[in-house]
Amino acid sequence: EVRRHDAKKRWRRRGWATVERRLLEVVDTRLFEKPADWRAFIPEELEIFITRDLAEAIDIKISLAQKLAYCLRAAGMIKLIGKRGRANLYKLSDA
Repeated sequence: EVRRHDAKKRWRRRGWATVERRLLEVVDTRLFEKPADWRAFIPEELEIFITRDLAEAIDIKISLAQKLAYCLRAAGMIKLIGKRGRANLYKLSDA
């Protein structure tokens, strides 16, 4: 991450702004060809879950779990079934 200081901007960050983010290393690659490949991300014990549950189950940040849930929902692997508080509640789809 490359940061730049500009005292006139970014008052919440005391003038520091992220200018650029660089990929440092590719640690793994995976090929997804069928739904079972996508389902491997979701542990069996999670039938109904929020992204916080998913993040805790597979040991990732909540923000990454939200992105994963977005992709899984777009691919039809999970369905949005409601809300738990302010969080979206998901269920594994039958397909």
